[in-house]
Amino acid sequence: MNSSDFRHRDWNEFQWEKAIRRDERRIARYFWELPGCLDLPGEEDLIFEQMRAETDLIPVGCGADSIRNWCYSDLDDDDDERDEDMRRRPGGEECDRVDRLAAEWNLEVCGAAKNPTLMPSLAVACGYAKLLARMIDFVESDPETEKPLMRTLGKRTLADLNELLILLDECADCDNDLDDAVDAHREQLLQVRERILKIIASIGAERKKR
Repeated sequence: MNSSDFRHRDWNEFQWEKAIRRDERRIARYFWELPGCLDLPGEEDLIFEQMRAETDLIPVGCGADSIRNWCYSDLDDDDDERDEDMRRRPGGEECDRVDRLAAEWNLEVCGAAKNPTLMPSLAVACGYAKLLARMIDFVESDPETEKPLMRTLGKRTLADLNELLILLDECADCDNDLDDAVDAHREQLLQVRERILKIIASIGAERKKR
């Protein structure tokens, strides 16, 4: 999610899921169009013209200048303050763990990968990046005022984590020498999944009590 006005809408889980899917389609379309427009004069305008053909991808009232904000949000945040705030919220420690796992994978596996494991290992790296971004959104959600959003992002986090586990297995299938590394990552990711499940369950329990 990209702005406080957007985040604090009084939506249910169905509405949040619909918005997230549209947001991901918008981002995917942006990066699909980007290579063909990169470094051209009026790059953002060109991409906007391509995307406006699908009106559902363009936020109401937005122009070309706003498109990049949907794909590169919060770049000016104070990272130290943000990280400290995240650690105090449910899932903050798990987010730190996934961050460390991603760094380990990139250094130890991607850094040494050669064909035929290069592309599968890079796919895992991308899977970690997607999971980490999702978890940051999940952790940044306020468990007191944004319960529907937090539940939706929690379920999305689990889906991304399961996808990452599949990518890890596919990488191990390409090279048996990666079995130990994949097993170690899988074990820790399963622990993260259990923790996320507990957080989601606790949000649901609070909802039922009221």
